This record gives sequence, structure tokens and C-alpha cells, in this order.
Amino acid sequence: MILHGRQAVDAVEKQLGRLLTDIEYRVVMVEGCSTKEYFCSAGVLTNGVGQTGVWLNKTFPEALEYHIQRVRNRLPAYDSYPEYLKRELVQSEYRGDLGLSPKAMRLVRGGMYDQAAIEFLDHKEYRETESEGIRKRIEAVSHALNLYDCELY
Repeated sequence: MILHGRQAVDAVEKQLGRLLTDIEYRVVMVEGCSTKEYFCSAGVLTNGVGQTGVWLNKTFPEALEYHIQRVRNRLPAYDSYPEYLKRELVQSEYRGDLGLSPKAMRLVRGGMYDQAAIEFLDHKEYRETESEGIRKRIEAVSHALNLYDCELY
């Protein structure tokens, strides 16, 4: 069974025996949580909180920490960003979107957040998907980058 929204959060919190952090909460809310293995729409074996491949039988915190480290590697200023921007960057990396635009990543590293927000929407899946959920996830990153850019000036 695949749980979504608050039901997914409740299931993961119960499994972990604690409340989720803000970043964990965001990822679970957008990923959902499966109580058993299934094949996703791309035909990939999936379990837990969208966990595939080497993460299939690992814990959600282990998988998430790996993705947080990948964001840190892509964006060395990650730890200085506000929590709302970190949440969106991590949920995007967790889904596999963040690194799809090297130009957007260069713009973020260069502090051009408004331009990065526009570039991030120049995304093949964003243009072609019929999934409103995927579109909203990609847009959330763009909005967070724009908001951060506005806060800087």
C-alpha cells in the first residue's frame, strides 16, 4: 500500500519512533511511503519513501542523508541557506531533478538565484509531464530560489 500526505508522515514517524525533521517531512509529503515493494511508473523497484537501487533496503534517514550530502557537493553554500530553500533543494535532489540542469546549478553557485529559478523551469519533464505533483515539485524549487533572491536585496 502506498500512503500519501499526512498518512505517509504518520507511518514514517511511527517507524522511526520520532517526529520528522522539516526536511524529512517535506520529502515524505511529496514522495509518499510504501509499506511494501512495488514497481514505479518508470518500472523501477521501489520501497519505503521512494527508495530504489542501493537504497531499497536501507533506512529512509540513510537515503536522505546521502541526498543531502549530494546537495552539499553540488552547492557548497547549502548550509548557509534558509530552511525553506534547503527543503526544496533536497526534495528535488531526492527525486533526481536537481542535477539535471548544470546551468541552473552554476547560477545558484554564482549567487544568481533569480536566473537559476527561471533556468530550473527549463526542464524537459516540467514541460512534458502530465503529473501535477511533479510540476509542483519543480515549481517549488523555482519559487524558493526566487524568494531567497528577494530576501538578499
